Amino acid sequence: MILLRNFLGAVCIMGALRSAPVQRMEKTFKTLSEPIKDAYQFCMETLPLGSDTAYRKLLSSNRRSTTVAYTGVLSKDVLFLGDGNPSFVNVEETVVNWSKKFAKICDRIFATAESLRNPYDVDVDPSM
Repeated sequence: MILLRNFLGAVCIMGALRSAPVQRMEKTFKTLSEPIKDAYQFCMETLPLGSDTAYRKLLSSNRRSTTVAYTGVLSKDVLFLGDGNPSFVNVEETVVNWSKKFAKICDRIFATAESLRNPYDVDVDPSM
């Protein structure tokens, strides 16, 4: 999923793998090969199930390629851009901070929309 830049699907899969019933399968996890364990650890560190910093870095690494973004981070970003910045530029509260109200929020939304414009470049297996 991550190689296809489908972060929404990857977060769903990792959420299931982090569930209590799966985490209790200690004997099964011990039998996994090292490449599988490494891939699992990479996903645990990268996907937004705690800190979103690594996910944002991976997401912004190539904005031109097709991406299925994890909408939870987008929603949180838009919400906190509105909450975390002052609404007015001056003390008298007469000049609206348009940079906050539109520019930053629109930039985040347009970056996500831009990643959806390009089709996936995946080889199709005709036998499937």
